[in-house]
Amino acid sequence: DWIERKWSTGGHQICDDSFSEDIEQLVEYCSKVDNPSENQGRLTILWKSLDKNWEFYKERENCKSKYLWFYYSPKEKDYGTSSFLEYLRNSSWVPGENGGFYKPSEVFIDTKQNRLLLGNNASYVTLKARESFLKDLRVNIEPEPEQVIEHLIAYRQDNPKPRENQVKKMETIYRFLYDKLNGVKEPDRLNNAVQEIRGTFDEHALLYLPREDNAWWKPYK
Repeated sequence: DWIERKWSTGGHQICDDSFSEDIEQLVEYCSKVDNPSENQGRLTILWKSLDKNWEFYKERENCKSKYLWFYYSPKEKDYGTSSFLEYLRNSSWVPGENGGFYKPSEVFIDTKQNRLLLGNNASYVTLKARESFLKDLRVNIEPEPEQVIEHLIAYRQDNPKPRENQVKKMETIYRFLYDKLNGVKEPDRLNNAVQEIRGTFDEHALLYLPREDNAWWKPYK
């Protein structure tokens, strides 16, 4: 339940809510029919249609609602979401590149940077869409630093001596982490983050400097 229910002596009510029975029936149908290519086609059309009309839906306030309850007196709270939006956010309907279907929050937009930052450790949606649509659905625009470091550790473990030069990949990862640290303004938070990353790089030898005898190094030894 996406509504945080308050203590009420007079019941609860959600007003100005929106939902789409057609979309719910389509997603439910595709989840039961074992025809991946056909389902991909149907849900790709749904994605494109939603993206095209998204601003219209928002102008009609299909992505907003109001919660009413009573405690000594009538109370109300505006929500920047609705049953319509929450269904799209929490259902596995987004076509992935591998033929599967995902919740929006489970996929990343397919960009060259995201591929370098996460490799095959992530699921990607190759369909294009407006940024407002992607953000409202909570599709991942870029990873969190923790996700990038987790991928870097796994990549280093799986590739102790990479056959191909990985300077571009590592440059992208190191620059991403540096920029994220640079965006931390609170001195204590920044210091803690720097110390944590230093410790992780040292523990797992995450500095990539390819030589004939070794490719990975501890930067602070």
